[in-house]
Amino acid sequence: MERSPADTSILDVATDALPDVTYEPPRDTPDEPSPGDLPLPPDTPEIMPDGCIDGLCYYCIREARNGSERCDDARFTVPSPPARVGLVCIEGRGGVMYVSTNTGPTQSDGVARCQGWEDMGVWAGDTLAYVTSFPCGRMRIEEIDLSSRAGARIWMGVHDQPDMTGRFTDACVATLDAPPPE
Repeated sequence: MERSPADTSILDVATDALPDVTYEPPRDTPDEPSPGDLPLPPDTPEIMPDGCIDGLCYYCIREARNGSERCDDARFTVPSPPARVGLVCIEGRGGVMYVSTNTGPTQSDGVARCQGWEDMGVWAGDTLAYVTSFPCGRMRIEEIDLSSRAGARIWMGVHDQPDMTGRFTDACVATLDAPPPE
């Protein structure tokens, strides 16, 4: 059916000029590392650390923050070859920062994440398979040994305490190094 210029709205003209875009949901499979999983070497001169605490600098691989949800996590690839790695409490609000070998159930958007337990009325701390965990009450770095898991894809995250304190805790898993030369 042919349309006359009088039948054409401004919106039709504007959208006709836009390219067709196909939305592809993010994929998170063990075989396909995402760009955020590829840590940059700390000795590269152009790369500045995300921060330094007590003479140790950190370069975040993945970050999590439990804002409106009780638990937030992100999958990451453990550096291979092994590197110095740590959990960094960026903004200590009393939550728990952790590394685990599992996450929560798949949610309605098709992504498995620890928040899925909250949706089921379960506290994440009761179901996580922790590799390690630390309270995050102040800015600090906890060095952790993940060398036996080099190349593995596992999760890091933060969750609140059983009494629901510790919301808005911000942490990351990071490679660690001495401060860059000035």
